[in-house]
Amino acid sequence: MAFNFGKVTQYDDVNSIMTPEVLITAKSIKLGANEGRLFQMLADRQAPITTVEFEIFNRTQTAKGGTLAGAWDNSATTGLQVDVSSIKGLSVGSVIKVENEIVVVKEVDGANTIAVWSRGAGGTTASAHANATAYKVIGTALNDTDLKNLDSYTESTKKYTNYAQLFAEALDYTKRTADLARRGLSPAQIILVLREEQMIKIARDLSVATVLGQKQEGSKGGNPYMTAGIFAQLADNAGGGRPTLSLDAGGSALSEAILRAALMPVFQQGAPNSIWVSPKNKEIINGFNNATSSNIVLNKDAMNTVAGVSVDAYNYDGNMLNVYIDSAIPDDKIAILDMSKATKGWMQNDVLRVEVEPSLSSREHRESVQGSLGIALEDVGYAHTFIENLG
Repeated sequence: MAFNFGKVTQYDDVNSIMTPEVLITAKSIKLGANEGRLFQMLADRQAPITTVEFEIFNRTQTAKGGTLAGAWDNSATTGLQVDVSSIKGLSVGSVIKVENEIVVVKEVDGANTIAVWSRGAGGTTASAHANATAYKVIGTALNDTDLKNLDSYTESTKKYTNYAQLFAEALDYTKRTADLARRGLSPAQIILVLREEQMIKIARDLSVATVLGQKQEGSKGGNPYMTAGIFAQLADNAGGGRPTLSLDAGGSALSEAILRAALMPVFQQGAPNSIWVSPKNKEIINGFNNATSSNIVLNKDAMNTVAGVSVDAYNYDGNMLNVYIDSAIPDDKIAILDMSKATKGWMQNDVLRVEVEPSLSSREHRESVQGSLGIALEDVGYAHTFIENLG
């Protein structure tokens, strides 16, 4: 099965010349069944990366809900505290549901508190609520004279900087010539064999960096540039400039309860479609097939002639998420991604290719497989989440 290196296209001419050595060699690359699956499923960026430093732009999504920032008694209508991160989404007329009680906002002040028209609106019962209780905005209800007081808020664009990383493997013809020549291979055939071996190494480098790569800003003659992989981007709030979503399992083993707890907040504003796990955690998910779980799609042979059960997808409240294994994913983490917002891109004029390197004598032949690639995950904090610290 061919390895998908992505769009290895030279962008410097109108004919969009493909890189033939890479395309040919990729067809013969054979890795483990679960090696590089995430890398190969990343979509190609619509436009090439033009500089080693590139930006990923995300629009904010103001939450319509949050948590209380202090306990509410069962009668107060003013000074009701809500958390600072969600008060931006509230205005006069916001209809709030806290547990089984509904209130309608009369006023939002600058101290992260609200006033409401009355307690127990809409026939509900006024109740006390503990600090950190979650609430939802379930609509807007205004008097004609209040429309002029309706607060507005706008979304903003957040920028995340990542870098293109140079991947390379060297091919030295002199080191393997005698051994391969004894097998009856010609010099041209020997180069093809060595080139395939180096391309396999590149494929493995790309596969691991996609999952575990760490971002590093490089400098001329100093540290090399490195691209942030999936988990690094999921955890990076860009210095407080963007939100992140995650669930800390606290050392517990993966369970269906933990998975659902991670899925609940991300589906408030996103629509992930894939769950990426290690082989160990895939076996645990396969075990979700029991009497208390119906949220699975089973891969069973129609004629019941094949033993074994594999959970191919998980049904979260009608939302189907495919379950994939990537051998580079550690056992203590799981990535939950919207794959339409996960891309890879080769740098313009530095796509994956084979280059002849300078030799020291006529009896040497040196090549390198090289190219600079960056990973981009859009809408971090809204469209994706991850589980960490699994036991």
